[in-house]
Amino acid sequence: MRPALIGSGSGALVYLIDSQGLMKRGLQHGAVYFACWVSSVGNTYSCFVWGETKGADALRQEMKLKLYKAKFIPAVYNHHNVYAYFNGTATFSVIDGKPRLRIYANQEKS
Repeated sequence: MRPALIGSGSGALVYLIDSQGLMKRGLQHGAVYFACWVSSVGNTYSCFVWGETKGADALRQEMKLKLYKAKFIPAVYNHHNVYAYFNGTATFSVIDGKPRLRIYANQEKS
């Protein structure tokens, strides 16, 4: 058994988000929650973003645009890829003039 994972390939969500663009739009710090279904081949659907911190509207908009294009690593159950519901948090900060984007998976064993 393995949960769905964010992934690290060229289609991974972390590589699709334009962190330089967010910094140029004036975002210094922000966070949003997101959720989506991940298909058995890693595509996303029924995605939504909510709960942004104050001033993180640019991050929320970017996540809404790129989440549908992202490619995840599908969940595995009984040696088969299966559909899974994925919850996560995306944080953005500018530290020493460099943008830092982090994406965390919020998962429970159940």
